[in-house]
Amino acid sequence: MAMATVLFEPIGEEIECAEDETVLDAAFRQGYSLVYGCREGQCSACKCYLLEGEVALKRYSTFALSESEESQGYTLLCRAMPESDLVVELLHFDPDDYRTDVVIREGRSTILAIESLTHDITRLHLKIEEPDDFDFKPGHYVDLLIPGTDEKRSFSLANLPGDGHLEFMIKRYPGGRFSGMLESELSPGDELCFTGPYGAFYLRQSERPILMVAGGSGMAPVLGVLRQLAQQEWPIHVPAIARKRGGDRLDEMTEPRRNPTHGRREALNRKVRVASEELVGAVAAERDGHPFPRRAAHEIGRQ
Repeated sequence: MAMATVLFEPIGEEIECAEDETVLDAAFRQGYSLVYGCREGQCSACKCYLLEGEVALKRYSTFALSESEESQGYTLLCRAMPESDLVVELLHFDPDDYRTDVVIREGRSTILAIESLTHDITRLHLKIEEPDDFDFKPGHYVDLLIPGTDEKRSFSLANLPGDGHLEFMIKRYPGGRFSGMLESELSPGDELCFTGPYGAFYLRQSERPILMVAGGSGMAPVLGVLRQLAQQEWPIHVPAIARKRGGDRLDEMTEPRRNPTHGRREALNRKVRVASEELVGAVAAERDGHPFPRRAAHEIGRQ
């Protein structure tokens, strides 16, 4: 069987899936953004019910799909490869937002810069070589192919689309399969291949105020959205980035020079900086043995 037909219910949409690709990847390829998480069979976010047909499952965790569930007909879209035509019942989906606005594609890039932002976070700056019209939404992420292997690692984008660049904030781990290469094995001028964009974290049209809380390399997608907000008239009430001391170079990621709308960017920077300093102060006070009330993020946002 070269190509299987997969019908998604209850939305009534149909795709074609090759025998060597997962149903989720086939959906991505044809412009569908179904609910998913890890894409590695670890989290169960893409769990669905197989109404008709047979699938072969790539390696997965029984935490995501137990033997009992599999015997009842449940499967994981990110692990399922069709052995026949399929009818799949989606258990989680957004009836108004299951088609992608941007195409998921493979690309090639060149490293422009590798810079340390903190003792364990690196800024990776890439120039897109192809496709030259690669597009994404602020907050999306891409898979970077580990050079010399077939393995990939996923990283969120911190920059805006449209300038032919990709920018990441990557936490380095000792022995990290990709992050460990940033210290000595990768250099400006090296080529990196990527696939994407992926993700459901992006700005929705709303009049509601926005509260953003992020830490460490998790600031990357939030920063992308903040950069988008800096170009728009949007009711930003409490953008907050939480980080530890010793990460001063993180401020450079939001400098006005990166955006022609300097006035709004500077105002945005001031809001981010104030919120960040308040949270850092709470961390420092607790570390030094001073009483400081613990508050949830939504409680800080109400102040």
